[in-house]
Amino acid sequence: MARALLMAMRGAALAGMLLASGAVAEARGALAIGACGAWGGAWHFDTDNGAQNRALNECRGRNCRVVTTFDGLCAAFAYDRKGNCGAFGWATRATRGEAETAALQECVNANGRECYIRGQFCDGK
Repeated sequence: MARALLMAMRGAALAGMLLASGAVAEARGALAIGACGAWGGAWHFDTDNGAQNRALNECRGRNCRVVTTFDGLCAAFAYDRKGNCGAFGWATRATRGEAETAALQECVNANGRECYIRGQFCDGK
């Protein structure tokens, strides 16, 4: 009985260490943007590199580049539908709504006239 209890305690300790180290959960995200409203996103990856590669692969357009990587946040990309490959904005924030609001404001600040959310996602939520 004592041996079974000791084994259970060791197992619980190991699980606690893995959770504390982050080794169990995958929680990296990335946002890539390109010309004329192209974008790509990735979430729930275990490394920045993996998230960046996926975001770039998802970005269907010219001149795509990763603009941010993050952990446990939400990202949003806003684009001006009236512009001719013009204004856009992006943001990461603690919540989806906050990220969308900030991305829309960035688009407006870039002289966007009819900005809308083109993409949004959360990582680790």
